[in-house]
Formats: sequence, structure tokens, C-alpha cells
Amino acid sequence: MEEFLIRWTYLNVMEVRPDLDKTQCMIVLGFIAADHDPNIGVTFDTIYRASKVLFPIKTLTIH
Repeated sequence: MEEFLIRWTYLNVMEVRPDLDKTQCMIVLGFIAADHDPNIGVTFDTIYRASKVLFPIKTLTIH
């Protein structure tokens, strides 16, 4: 085997950020791809962290 490929899709992003739409998920994947560190790799944690940078999670404030 000369190559090993792991494929991430927008559905993987939706697993950790179901509040994002498909376009937003693709933006997250593009951001990760552009700044990919092979020493860290892509994990659900890196997906979640990148999604929070690009699309901060809105918190509910109760008055």
C-alpha cells in the first residue's frame, strides 16, 4: 500500500456542530485543510475547535 486516505465530509462536521448548515461545514473543512498540521492531524476535536473560531457558538442568556 503506497497511500492511505481518510476522507472528511460536511456530515462529519455536522456531527460536532449540528447547528451549522452544509455551506458552513464546508467552510470549516476548507479552513482546516488550509492550516493542516500533519503532526496533529484532523480529529473531531480539531473540527470542533475550527468551527468555534469561524462560527462562535451563541449562548443563551436568561434575564
